[in-house]
Amino acid sequence: MNKPYSFFHPTVEEVAQHFLNQNIELSDTTKFVATCVRSNVNEIEDKLAEFKIREDVASKETIILDQAKEMREIGWWEDIEKLKTDELTQFEAWLNVVDFNMKYRLKQLENEVASNTS
Repeated sequence: MNKPYSFFHPTVEEVAQHFLNQNIELSDTTKFVATCVRSNVNEIEDKLAEFKIREDVASKETIILDQAKEMREIGWWEDIEKLKTDELTQFEAWLNVVDFNMKYRLKQLENEVASNTS
């Protein structure tokens, strides 16, 4: 490393000599750089493995959800356009009851909050 501009990277010759002659000791800077690069590679490999696991889990979940979707029984309320008159009347009545119950419960909660704040 007799060149003033080669502070952090060994020259091609030094790298080749390292592999040709295993007895040559690398500089501390070269060892540090190699350690940092290896650490970065290991970190990226770990992230890749984690993403692969996540991908596998998501794929299995998708398959399970697709199977569940195929096996489930479709309710009559899921396709309103196909409802018969009596089914539509029943569905409308059910919606009215749900609407009433929700409004009643909301009023109860509002009254409880009002009584707790006073």
